[in-house]
Amino acid sequence: MGIRLKTPPPPPPRPPQPPIKTINIDTMAQRLDVSPWTVRTWIRQGKLPYTKIGRRVLIREADLDAFLREHYNVTPPIRNGRRARVS
Repeated sequence: MGIRLKTPPPPPPRPPQPPIKTINIDTMAQRLDVSPWTVRTWIRQGKLPYTKIGRRVLIREADLDAFLREHYNVTPPIRNGRRARVS
């Protein structure tokens, strides 16, 4: 008769995680009214984090929000020594 070892109980199941919301380059470009090449440039410069799954390049919506907060300009740009009119 051999020694019988007790197996530990299985770990409790993990609670379901909410899905991570992502957008692709074209959707982001449309939202920001810029070219998809501009979004690719921001990615290449390291300004915008991304995930690549196969050939798809995806940006988390949370990263887009952080990018907008960081690059939000509250004052209009200066042109010819004057503040530009924003309509």
